[in-house]
Amino acid sequence: MIRRLLLLLAFAVQFIGGWVSAAEEPAFIKGVALGLFSPDRNYAYEREIEQIKALGANYISLVISIHQDNIYSDGVYLSPATPSNDTIARVAAAAHARGMSVFLFPIIYIVDVRPGRWRGTIEPPSWQRWFDSYGRVMLGYADLAERCGIELLLVGCEQLTSEKQRDLWLDLISRVRQRYRGKLTYSSNWDRLSKEPWLEKLDYLGSNGYFELARSNRPNKQELLYNWQRIKEKYAEWQQRYKKPLLFTEIGYPSVDGCSRSPWDYTTDHPADVDEQALCYRAFFESWDNVPFLKGLFLYNWWGEGGVNDRDYTPRGKPAEGILREWFARLP
Repeated sequence: MIRRLLLLLAFAVQFIGGWVSAAEEPAFIKGVALGLFSPDRNYAYEREIEQIKALGANYISLVISIHQDNIYSDGVYLSPATPSNDTIARVAAAAHARGMSVFLFPIIYIVDVRPGRWRGTIEPPSWQRWFDSYGRVMLGYADLAERCGIELLLVGCEQLTSEKQRDLWLDLISRVRQRYRGKLTYSSNWDRLSKEPWLEKLDYLGSNGYFELARSNRPNKQELLYNWQRIKEKYAEWQQRYKKPLLFTEIGYPSVDGCSRSPWDYTTDHPADVDEQALCYRAFFESWDNVPFLKGLFLYNWWGEGGVNDRDYTPRGKPAEGILREWFARLP
């Protein structure tokens, strides 16, 4: 009964318009991504939220899809696959009621995706028209995040070709700031960390982390740790440039053979390999333990049934889940 009352109170935030945060900012963000991917528009995600809380997470990332027909389109739109604002508000309230903070993570999906054509290669006829469209969507999510007391909002993800549009990004960030009092980040792609000056206007440096960690068919932990050391030096230079704390906005591995070589590739037909996934999790946590400029991470992605025969990213029901619990218990 108490839990239901807390949930109702948190959900009511969107109607009273006040800024209510679930808790003080944690010393370290222990986050897990939850894709709001159910085809059932009324799906509550309560089971997943309970499981994520039980892992020891203090933050949940709500991944939502916005769409663009192809890389040459003039703008983005909300499709039937995009969760409704009511669904987002309900899931955020459920997370808040359980003492977790919320990261709202809108991400562009290109409908006509092909090799070499994805959100990082968008080339609209007019960047102004594209940002007008993208801005309308983002300002809508800024309003929603403000109403729901969502603590962190993503303003963009892996949009490489757009990053040079400096004035348009500065204008968008300024308009979001006028409507939303929480914190902002942008997710740079792992293989090309953005060096644009508008990153200074954000609260966190954000990056995904789908690095090639091994070349061999039978990787061992030492190989992965060695390669992470080189990558950490790259991030240290990036962080020193901007003097902003770092967030891994996405870090994860599909449970397939070869995930340490190409963790970005979820389309492979390689057989399931939950042990290699677990090895990658362990190497990540050991490599980044006690790195002062790392503020937190979001493990991608809890959505999916999981189990030892599953080939997707979720650690649910796999050895990686135990490693995640172990390290979350050790982190502050």
